[in-house]
Amino acid sequence: MKHVREQNWFAVGLDFLIVVVGVFVGIQVANWNDAQRDRQAETLYLDRLHGEIAAIASRADPDYQTQHDRLERMEEVRTFFATGSGIELLDRHHCGALSQSHIFALTIFYPSGIKELIATGRIVPIRDDRIRTAILAFDQANEVLGQVRTDIQTDRLLLV
Repeated sequence: MKHVREQNWFAVGLDFLIVVVGVFVGIQVANWNDAQRDRQAETLYLDRLHGEIAAIASRADPDYQTQHDRLERMEEVRTFFATGSGIELLDRHHCGALSQSHIFALTIFYPSGIKELIATGRIVPIRDDRIRTAILAFDQANEVLGQVRTDIQTDRLLLV
């Protein structure tokens, strides 16, 4: 206020400039800190998600192999019914595959990191569009698969 009373307009302008530059620098530092926190959070989430997916892959692989083997046995039975040959190849594994032919999906693995990213909105700071799109596509496919499973269970109950 002293500079205004003295009508020292150069000093008033300088004071004003110092305040404006100070506010601008303060905002820039705050934005930089926010961006740094977002990058750190992104790294933590992606590392966590990588670990979860690696753990899921090791658990899902045996299920996939079981399902694949079951489908091969059913294909061999289908070939027998279509051609009438190959009955000597059929054994208890083929009977087991047929008895479980209505089971089309085993365990649905859903990483908790994906649930958290979507539920909290923390997916937005992930910079890689491919990763963000893949996460959202996985979530949508999981939702569709869950609905298909529910529909199959409902239909199966109606058949009984």
